[in-house]
Amino acid sequence: VYGLSTHGQIYVVDERNNINPIPPISALPDEPIKKIKIANDYLFIFTNNELGYVSLKAKNQTYTKAETGFYADEINDVSILGKQLILVTNNGLIVGGMENQFLKKATPLFDILSFKINDKNYGISQTPSVSYKENEVEINYALLGFGVTQNSPLLYSINNEKPRLCSPETRSLKLPALAPGTYSISFLFADSKQPLKTIAFTINKPFWEEAWFTALWLMLLLSVVYIYFKWQIRIIQRRNQLLAEKVELEQNLNTSMLTSIKAQMNPHFFYNALNTIQSFIFSNEKENASAYLNKFSKLTRVILEMSEKESVTLAEEVNAITLYLEIEKARFNDDLNYTITVDNKLESEVMRIPSMIIQPYIENAIKHGLMHKKGEKKLEIKFEIDAENLTISMGGYY
Repeated sequence: VYGLSTHGQIYVVDERNNINPIPPISALPDEPIKKIKIANDYLFIFTNNELGYVSLKAKNQTYTKAETGFYADEINDVSILGKQLILVTNNGLIVGGMENQFLKKATPLFDILSFKINDKNYGISQTPSVSYKENEVEINYALLGFGVTQNSPLLYSINNEKPRLCSPETRSLKLPALAPGTYSISFLFADSKQPLKTIAFTINKPFWEEAWFTALWLMLLLSVVYIYFKWQIRIIQRRNQLLAEKVELEQNLNTSMLTSIKAQMNPHFFYNALNTIQSFIFSNEKENASAYLNKFSKLTRVILEMSEKESVTLAEEVNAITLYLEIEKARFNDDLNYTITVDNKLESEVMRIPSMIIQPYIENAIKHGLMHKKGEKKLEIKFEIDAENLTISMGGYY
């Protein structure tokens, strides 16, 4: 007789009713022993997770695990009939051989019951393509075990990524709020690399994320930018055109004014110069007439050259004024004296001013100011720099 204590210790009772602990059993698991059963010459030992046996006829008693594929708590009783082992389970009697292994392991049958996207059913073999709003996926499946089955966990993999464990408490896989893209979901056992079933589907991107929409948006943006810049360029071109027309009108006006001044100045000057030469000839002053005529010819050449130019250097203008005053001085019998002062800061060989613009003012100063005064007449002309402006001033003394 064999007995099991509440502490998990196995005892043996012999013919004399002596109770002793059973001799040590090799390879006995460390788990607590929950139940024992004698069948023929075998002692069956039940733990929380497995079923094993010990041959009572063997001299060295060794524990051997029974590869049944069931948890021990699923087996209610065992019996041996010939060379066959009979397991009494909640699902019926399971019969297997006792050679090599107690029972041969069987792989459970996996089947997908339904495939839903946003509660809409699709066929397992279908590859649906749905909108971005349809992103709630639910897959219901079943694990069918006939007889003895292995306890390998069920996994699932999305797009061949690292497999994840399916919940052992439910036979449903729910994937909420999936991002747009193409998906391939495979189911497999942990001890196998071959997928059991695969479901494929596609969640389309929203239209604003599609390539054609991006291209259209970029084309529209570039068109707006192009039109805006063309509009701005036209405004700038029109503004520059108006400014150029304004500058051209001002230049034409200045040229007309300068031409008018020259047209008024030249006849007066030439008339006065010729009268002076005539007076020298009548007075028989040949040397004065010759010197005067020489200066007059030089000034005439300078005036003709400067009349063709819109601007001349300050040095050229001072030279023309000097020749003019020398000729006017002869008319006044040397009663006219003049001084021309040029500021040292002025670069007279570089600075340019409108040609023949100063001479008419000097002529008016002499004709209407100094000519009618008695005695010595003095004229001062100054060229000075004031900030960024050229200042020309003249004054008469007598």
